[in-house]
Amino acid sequence: TTKAWVVHSEDGLDELSIAAPTRVAEVEGKSVRMSRVDPPALGFHHSSIEGIRVSSVQESVAVMKGVLDGMPVSALDVSVLNAGAVLMVAGRATTTTTSLPATAPARRSSPTAPVALRRRGSI
Repeated sequence: TTKAWVVHSEDGLDELSIAAPTRVAEVEGKSVRMSRVDPPALGFHHSSIEGIRVSSVQESVAVMKGVLDGMPVSALDVSVLNAGAVLMVAGRATTTTTSLPATAPARRSSPTAPVALRRRGSI
C-alpha cells in the first residue's frame, strides 16, 4: 500500500462519522500523519448516528437503496463524506475542500451520482 487512511470515530464507527469527530492515521509510504475530521467544519450537522444504524442485511440494503435514490439524509451524508475521503486517499483530491463540495446539503436535492450509476448499469 502506498497510501491509506485508518479511521476511528469518537462515536465508535470504523469510517468517517457525520456525528462525531474522527481520528485519522494517514499512512503514506513509511510515514504516518495523525489528523482529525470534524463533521460540522465540513457542513455535516447531525447529533447522532441513529439514522444510519441498521440491525440486519435487509435494513442495510433498504438504507443503501434510499441513498441511491437520494432519500435518507444521514445515510446520504455519511456516504458523501466517506466518498470524499476515498477521493483524497486515491489522490484525486488534495483537500477536503476539493473532495467534498462546500454545498453538501444541496446534493440532497439533486443527487446526480445515483442517476449516473444507474445510467452506467452499475446498480
